[in-house]
Amino acid sequence: MTRKKKGVTRRRFLEQVGLAGGSAAMYETMTALGLINLPEAWAGPPELPQGSGAGKSVVILGAGIGGMTAAYELTRANYGCQIIELTERAGGRNHTARRGTVIKEVNEKGETTEQVCNFDPDLYLNLGPGRLPYHHRRVLHYCKELDVALEVYVMETMANLFQSDKAFGGSATVRRRIANDMQGYISEMLAKAVKEIKAGKIEYRVDKTGNVHAPVGKVKFTADQIAENLVAFLEAIAKAKPSSAKGTYLKGATVSSTMGPGIKLDLAGYR
Repeated sequence: MTRKKKGVTRRRFLEQVGLAGGSAAMYETMTALGLINLPEAWAGPPELPQGSGAGKSVVILGAGIGGMTAAYELTRANYGCQIIELTERAGGRNHTARRGTVIKEVNEKGETTEQVCNFDPDLYLNLGPGRLPYHHRRVLHYCKELDVALEVYVMETMANLFQSDKAFGGSATVRRRIANDMQGYISEMLAKAVKEIKAGKIEYRVDKTGNVHAPVGKVKFTADQIAENLVAFLEAIAKAKPSSAKGTYLKGATVSSTMGPGIKLDLAGYR
């Protein structure tokens, strides 16, 4: 009887890498293991002999970037090229939406839906690839050769550096640190506020004419609960009286429901 060997097979290992990091991670792993030949560094577009395609025809499937680039280079060598594209536009998965762009989608039932882009003028959204990394030398080469206008793409990540002369001593600081510090500070403030409210903190606001406003109850409160809150509120106002204040401090008090009539309170003992 032959005992099966325990352990992880190469196939199983690659499957786990793919599940954890996706196809890019699995590709890099297979390259490191020598299972895939590492492509040579790009040295420029193919140099097809001038006129080598005279009298020859080529059919290209798909009007994506690859298909159109192939047609461009082959046409320069006098090949007769015809591109067959399934959709109504060129570009493949590269698609930019601007005002007036119509997006058509067909669901599994064969039903077609249309969405019309209503962006303001000069606004757009790249629905496919959002950027051209510096190492995509082939695409950047053709952008330059065909005079395609390019814009600087600002990556917004947690590794971005933020700099201000008014903070951090003028030094650039990683966004991750700023975000973590802010979240921690806000959480601390929230926890402190909840603790103070549970301990009986009274919050109120004062308008321009010196009137003090504060909520003291809800519809579900009993009369005793509202009365208890009113007493706590009036005591808090009385305690806040400055030592330099002379004369009557509380001139009057009224309690009312939202948009309801006011009921005057007896302030004996709180003035």
